[in-house]
Amino acid sequence: MFSSFPRVFCAGLFLLGVTTSVLAASGDQSNDDCPEKRLNELSRRLLAEGSITLPTNHLERELWRDLQDNHLDSFSLLEGALIASHGGCTLAELDEAKKIFSTILQQQRNEFEAEPRSFQGDDFSKAKKIFDRMFQNVLTGTYRAHNSDLYKTLTEGDYNCVTSSVVFALLAEREGLPVVWEAQPGHLRCFLIGSSPLPIETTCVDWFSQWEASRTKGQDHFSFSGVDTNIGRMGTPNEPIRRFDKATEVLATIYYNRGLCALQEQDFSQATFFFCQSLFLAPDDPQARLNLLATLNNRAIRKVAEKKYAQGATLLKLGREYFPDYEPFVTNDLYLHEQWIHSLIFSKDHRFAQKLINECQRRYSDRPALFVEEEGYLLRAEPTSGKW
Repeated sequence: MFSSFPRVFCAGLFLLGVTTSVLAASGDQSNDDCPEKRLNELSRRLLAEGSITLPTNHLERELWRDLQDNHLDSFSLLEGALIASHGGCTLAELDEAKKIFSTILQQQRNEFEAEPRSFQGDDFSKAKKIFDRMFQNVLTGTYRAHNSDLYKTLTEGDYNCVTSSVVFALLAEREGLPVVWEAQPGHLRCFLIGSSPLPIETTCVDWFSQWEASRTKGQDHFSFSGVDTNIGRMGTPNEPIRRFDKATEVLATIYYNRGLCALQEQDFSQATFFFCQSLFLAPDDPQARLNLLATLNNRAIRKVAEKKYAQGATLLKLGREYFPDYEPFVTNDLYLHEQWIHSLIFSKDHRFAQKLINECQRRYSDRPALFVEEEGYLLRAEPTSGKW
C-alpha cells in the first residue's frame, strides 16, 4: 500500500560510530556554545526520564555522589581512577590495587633516598628514572588501546595512554615533580612543567632515549616507533591540545572511554551515563559531546526498530531542545515519525496518525510537502472526516 513512499530519512545515515574520524564526518561542532548548565540540565532530564542508568555498584555510586561538586572529596585520584575504570569494583579489589601501588611508591622512595644528591634540582633525570621504573615495575604487560582499566594495569601490567598517564602522574607527584596532563582527540599524555618542560608519552617505553637523541641532533620534532598512533600528531592545528591539572578531568577521560565501549556494545543506557558524567567533569570536551549526541540519536533509532516510537520521539525532542543545531536529531525525528505514522495507518488508527502529521507540519513548517502522500491517503480512507 505504501511501497511507493519515499524513504528519504535513512536511519543508517546517522548511526554514528565511536571513532573520532567518523564523528568528525557529522560536522565540526567544536566551537558550538555548550555551557555546563545546559549539559547538567540535559543530564537531569535524562535521569528523570529514566534514560540514564546509575551504577548499581556501591563504590561507583559513592564516587558518583562525591563528584557532584566536580571535586574529589572522599576519594583520592588513585581510588577514583580505580573505581571509575574498573566496572563493578569491589572493596577487596580496591584494597588490593592500593596495596600494590603503595609498595611501588615505597620502592621508588627508597631508591631516591639512596641517591639524594643525584637528582637534586634535576627534574629531567628524576622524571626519566620514574618513567623507567614505571615500565620495569608497573607497565610490564602489553599496550592495549581499549584497556582503560587501572586495576588491570596494576594487577596484570597491560595499559593504554590513560592508565599509564595516571600511573606516571601519581609516581611523579610522590617525588614532587610538577606534572599536568595533555589531551586531544584519542590520546592522553603527561607534561612536565617547571625547569625542564617536557611532553611525556607514557605509552612509549624508550621515550626519554628518543627525546635525548633528538635534542642531540638539534631537532624540534621527531617521529618514532611508539605504540600510540596519535603521538606523532600531537599539537597539529586541527587537533588542539587541552592541558589540565585537575584530577576530575582525568576521571572524565576514563568515563569517556567507558562510554565508547558501551556505545560499541550498543548499551545505550550505560553509554549515556558515562558520556554525561564525562561532560559534567569536563564540559568543554567536544568529542564527549558529539558521542553523547550520537548515543541519544542511536537510542532513538533503536526505539524505532523496537516500535517504541513514543520513547524514541521523547529522546529526540530532548536532544533538539538542548542541541537544536545537531542535524541528525531533525533528520531522524522525521524518519521516526514517518515510520510511526505508517504503523498507525496500517493499524487503522487514522485519527492519531493525522494528529502526528499535523504536529510535524507545524514543527517543520519550512517543509511544505511533508507527509502529503500519507495525508492524502487518510483523506481518501475517511473522506468525511476532513483534517483533524
